[in-house]
Amino acid sequence: MPGRQWYNAFRRRHPQISERIAQNLTYSQVGVSKEKIRAWFQEVKDNLPLNLQIIDSSRIFNLDESAFKLNPKGNSVLATKGNKTVYNIVGNDKKECLTTLICGNAAGQILPPMVLFPYKRIPRNIATSMPKGWGIGCSDSGWMTAETFYEYISNVFYPWLLKNEITFPVILYLDGHASHLSYPLTKFCREMKIQLVAFYPNATHILQPMDVAMFRPLKAAWSHEVQEWKMEHNGESLKRENFASILDKSLKTLNISEIFKNGFKSTGLHPFCPDAINYKKYFDSSVFSEQAQPR
Repeated sequence: MPGRQWYNAFRRRHPQISERIAQNLTYSQVGVSKEKIRAWFQEVKDNLPLNLQIIDSSRIFNLDESAFKLNPKGNSVLATKGNKTVYNIVGNDKKECLTTLICGNAAGQILPPMVLFPYKRIPRNIATSMPKGWGIGCSDSGWMTAETFYEYISNVFYPWLLKNEITFPVILYLDGHASHLSYPLTKFCREMKIQLVAFYPNATHILQPMDVAMFRPLKAAWSHEVQEWKMEHNGESLKRENFASILDKSLKTLNISEIFKNGFKSTGLHPFCPDAINYKKYFDSSVFSEQAQPR
């Protein structure tokens, strides 16, 4: 096999090539095409009521869940040269994570998040630790279910719209996961003038503002704030009751308004324009490794 010397010489001979971290895509995601994305935009346009085709950015929403590790990977540290192993001591729950739902609109406003816990009943110390207005859900697995998602829409999302005097109807873009598209939720949204629009399958990495713009900087901020918290608490492991307050602090370190505005714009959701998507970024065949190609 080629050795390090060959590799270094290869890099010198080809300065136009740089090292990059490949993004994981499933075969289903690789199967999405530019033509299918454009067809989805046309289908949405054809089926949206006329009173929703040109509306204010404050009436266009997206939400999604993501998992946040209680012990994210450590940041870079200073160590003596020659040390081959540098450790960050964590508890036995190093792989534990909590699912959190984040929601925002194209005007740059963020709604109260919802954190899900693997309980049948939420312990008092966790309930009292939640920031004011945040949603709190529970399920056996700690993952989103149709029931907890319905609770978020009816108890957090809809009241927020009323409190902030958002004009109805509104558009809510979301992925087509089974927990998001139950009959009770669809019925509720229809009655409350909330228009649900599901993304094209396996294309949220292209179409969803949360995936495209929000989660990466938020998780970087989360990792930083967790490390800061541990330094202030003598390396103590982060517990579930500490989770929401630190995530709230992480959110406040970001320019949420610009992140959301850029996310909706770059995905073509507001202004509604399929040409806003950088198709070369997603469909240039040169960016896929041989292993990523569908067989």
